[in-house]
Amino acid sequence: MLSKRFAAVTYAEAGDAETALRLADEARNPTGQPPSGSEHRQQSPKEGAGQPARNPDGGASVSRLAVLGIISAVLYGVLFLYEAPILSISAQGQWMFIIPVVIAFVFSYVHGAFTGLFWDVLGIKAKG
Repeated sequence: MLSKRFAAVTYAEAGDAETALRLADEARNPTGQPPSGSEHRQQSPKEGAGQPARNPDGGASVSRLAVLGIISAVLYGVLFLYEAPILSISAQGQWMFIIPVVIAFVFSYVHGAFTGLFWDVLGIKAKG
């Protein structure tokens, strides 16, 4: 059932509304009997003909994903490499506490953008 729901979301994002609606109906009604009342729709023979989901912006998302992933990995490497100096500077007191806060915001932004784009490239969206 869950795989049909994911497939329905993928087809909907690719612009194939008919296939998305058919897959959503199949996920809701696993018995295979047509739904009663006004929910019943006619299906065309071409629906779901094994077409993969299409990424409308081509490889731009994947290359941006790779760049954000590399930046995120470099940030983690630099943080682990310079852990001791960062800790000693931030332990000096006064306004030096701001350094780890700024680092946390930078990590949050870059890693969050990477993770969000990662799920977008996979075609997984949150319910909303």
